[in-house]
Amino acid sequence: MIHGQCLCGAVTFEIDVPDDHLGETRFCYCRECRRANGSMFSSNVPVPKDRYRMTAGQDNVTEYKSSPGTVRAFCTTRGSPVYAHTDQAPDMIRIRLGTLDEPAKATPIAHAWVSEKPEWHDIAGDLPQSPQGYTAS
Repeated sequence: MIHGQCLCGAVTFEIDVPDDHLGETRFCYCRECRRANGSMFSSNVPVPKDRYRMTAGQDNVTEYKSSPGTVRAFCTTRGSPVYAHTDQAPDMIRIRLGTLDEPAKATPIAHAWVSEKPEWHDIAGDLPQSPQGYTAS
């Protein structure tokens, strides 16, 4: 079981994953992710919704449709991002890796939306870089 929370701790959750391995993560540079997180990219990992359980603070979460087909959820107390979900993957929830309480295994697979990354940031490493969203082949 992996545990996580928002910035102020009002919203807590747990994820039941085999071997504490969350799966494949992407680093997203789209404008929406950068604005929502206040950073140069967002580290997201999709997990099945049936493995995610909010343990406290459901009343402290508000969802916002940030773009067609994408919903982002935030803590209403301090505004920190908690999760997102999309119409393209209705059975999945995208967890922000920065919300996790303990280290969890995640496999970085790509940099997405690099066409929108800040000009002052150079991407290092050899992960695939997609100008828009990334879909594994």
